Amino acid sequence: MKKLDHFQFPAHLEGGNLKANNSRYTHGMLSMYEACDVIVHVERRRRGKSREQLGYLYGVVYPEISIHTGHSVEELDLIFKAKFLKNKVLWRGVDMIVPGTKAPLTSNELAEFITNVIVEAGELEIEIPPADKAYQFR
Repeated sequence: MKKLDHFQFPAHLEGGNLKANNSRYTHGMLSMYEACDVIVHVERRRRGKSREQLGYLYGVVYPEISIHTGHSVEELDLIFKAKFLKNKVLWRGVDMIVPGTKAPLTSNELAEFITNVIVEAGELEIEIPPADKAYQFR
């Protein structure tokens, strides 16, 4: 048997009861480890950003700004990441601010990023069409 280092599984919490989404798999995986004391850590599952959000950002928001500023979509993405997704890193003893990435963002964090971009566009008097929930993303 293996020693348990770390194991996580998706579950649903309701009325104080925790139920694994796939209890057969979870039980099978846990039975591979030798007996030991554990600490259970429960946290809310974060939803990742959606294709629809990215489609709206790259297919509506950035192109609309691009028409008015002359910057390409790629340039606008770099500009807004540098403005709204700043990361502080230590390089050779010096603190540097570098643009972040959208990869680890949750759906709520990406929504906040898109809102910041739209507000910035509004300050430039660029009107961005609202997102259409009925639009079928292909």
